[in-house]
Order: sequence, then C-alpha cells, then structure tokens
Amino acid sequence: MLVPGSDRYGSFAGVPVHWHGTLILIPLFLGMQFQRFGVVAGGLLILVLTLALVGSILLHEAAHVRAARHVGVGARAIVLHGFGGFALIDAVPMPPMHRILVALAGPLANLALALAGYGLLQIAEFALVPAASERVGAYGLTLPPLARSLGGNAVLAGLKTFVTLNLLLGTVNLLPAFPLDGGAIVRTLAGLRLAPAQAVRVTAVLGLVSIPLAGHAVGLAGLGASISGFGAFALVLLLIAVNGWALWQPAAFLSDEAGQALE
Repeated sequence: MLVPGSDRYGSFAGVPVHWHGTLILIPLFLGMQFQRFGVVAGGLLILVLTLALVGSILLHEAAHVRAARHVGVGARAIVLHGFGGFALIDAVPMPPMHRILVALAGPLANLALALAGYGLLQIAEFALVPAASERVGAYGLTLPPLARSLGGNAVLAGLKTFVTLNLLLGTVNLLPAFPLDGGAIVRTLAGLRLAPAQAVRVTAVLGLVSIPLAGHAVGLAGLGASISGFGAFALVLLLIAVNGWALWQPAAFLSDEAGQALE
C-alpha cells in the first residue's frame, strides 16, 4: 500500500492511481450545498460534480506527471484524497526552471478547466435563463422554458460550482505555502540564494501569512458559498499545521532524495 488508507485502482497518464478513503468527503461536502434541489436533481448534481471534481484533481496531477516527463523525469504514482491529491515524481535532480515548470503545470490545468467551464456556463445561461427567450426572440427564434424547471437551475449551479472549484484549485495551489505547488516554486527560488533549510523556513513563514489572508479573501469574494464552510475551514487549519511544522522542523521537508510529491 503506497499510502495508508489508499488502494490502487487503474492508471492514468501511464502511472498507477491510488484512491484514498477520504475521497468520501467530497460528495459529503457537496451534499451540504445542493440538498435544496431535492432527491433526484440534487442527487444527480452531487454525483456529476463529484466525478467532475475528482476528474479535475486527476487532471491536475496528470499535468504534473506530463510536465515531469517533458523534462526527462518519470513518476511513480498519483494519489487522490479528500482534500486533493499529489503526484509522486522520481527522485531525479532537476534544474530550478524545470522544477518550476513541473510545479506550474497542475494549477495551469485547473485554470484551463475553469475557462472551459465558464464557456459552457455562458452557453447554458443563454439557453436556460428566462431572459434568453427574449434575446433569442429578437431573432425570430424560440427556446423551451427549461430555466423554469428545477433541473435547469441545478445545471447552472453545477457549472458555476465547477468553475469556482477549478479556479480555487488553480489559484490556491499557487499560494507560497507547503505542500502546495506555490510552496515548491517559492522554495526553489529561495534555494537559489539560501541554504535548503533556510529556503524551507522562508516558504513556511510566507505560508503562515498567506493562508489566512487567502482564506479571508475567498470569503469576501463569496467563493466560499460554493463549497462547504467546514471543509474550507478544515483545509486552512491543515495547511497552517503543515507550514508550522515546516518552520519548526525544516529537515522533514528536505526529502528530494526520497522522491518529490507535488500537490
């Protein structure tokens, strides 16, 4: 067993994929948000969004794997869990720019998914929002009043959530904090001038400052309305704990010799 509580089921991007038991948290968190749509529409929405979110995380990690291969480095596995996932990259020394490229690949994949989802959302709003009938009517066309159904509202809510979650996966992962991709980037840049342990400490301090600020900004922007408040709070506490540990025990984060784990 690669990670306690996880089992291998299939492969993706040419590497084994391990699924952790905490993945059950994803439909539970989504269920808290969409129970208002009822059993049928809400249940279907939760199922589709769970698959879409897990797929987004999988594509994020696969992007790391493909970027690593692009610079001549292999990968051992992808692990998915309830708070995201990570790719285990082979322990091969890489130039700083290659490290940064591999770290950036995951967030960029999510931002691309968010952009694609936004395009679908615009199409759906045009077809489902009642005002669309008037807009289309100006051209002598008609649309069925799908927006008046609960299913139409569920589709719009699902697409908005998909876009929001991928935006969060892309941007939050760029925070200068462990174990996020932004932390790997900052640690690499700091390591150009500082000793490895000092680079870890600098990243940890930035993480302890940026995580609460980012959480507050997400709340002010209203993005948290699309996710479980409890889940977001738990994630913030987890990241603070990890960066506090990195500040206290930087040696624990000097694990390049044992392999790299990119979130």
